Formats: sequence, structure tokens, C-alpha cells
Amino acid sequence: MHTLKVTFSDDVMLKIRDLAEEHNVIPATVVEDITRWFTEGRLRPVKEKKKNCSALGQRIKAAIKELGWTQTGLAEVVGCAVPTISRWITRVRTPGSKHIKLLSIALGMPVDELVGGNDVCRKD
Repeated sequence: MHTLKVTFSDDVMLKIRDLAEEHNVIPATVVEDITRWFTEGRLRPVKEKKKNCSALGQRIKAAIKELGWTQTGLAEVVGCAVPTISRWITRVRTPGSKHIKLLSIALGMPVDELVGGNDVCRKD
């Protein structure tokens, strides 16, 4: 078993101290527990949303609105789940090349226009 070093920001440490005080435990115990949970894989770091794919999401959202569709309707046409459409619009994920092509066809928009050339995020 390897050692995992977990570093907490000041605001997180304040929350840990408050939590420890609320439950009458030593803050170091809380930090040890959290570190152990990370090591065991019971906790994972929260990944920040990538903000550079917002233009793609906004284009998808605008096209849906212009066509009078819903996210559900687009999901059915593209062949994916509704939460996937939502993730594309809210910048959590970006569609892979297969879905980009399907979106382009469904929304009646050339791929270059849809993607805008510089949207890069995590792929589905």
C-alpha cells in the first residue's frame, strides 16, 4: 500500500474544523479519515469543469431553441441520453466525433460552424 498525500485548501480546512467541532472530534482525525477514504478510492477529487467548450454548448442550446425542440427530442434524434445533452450544453462534457456528426445533421448546421474550431473538453 502506498501513501497518499492529500492537501486541503484553507476554506476546506475551515469546514473540516467546523465539522470536527460540531461532532466533538479532533480535526486531525477528520483529515486522517478523509485521506484514508481517498486512498481506498471511496472519495475522488472533484474535477473542475472545463470552461472552454461553452461556445459549443451555447450553439447546441440556441439550435434546439431555434428548431423548437427539447433536449429530450434532440437526444432521441442523436441517439443518446437526455443527461448527455445537458452535459454538452452545460460544459461538463463535449460530444465525441460520432455525436458531433449526428448533431450537425440533426441541427442542420455544418460541423465547422457547430464546433467553432476551438472547443476542447473532456470527450464522451
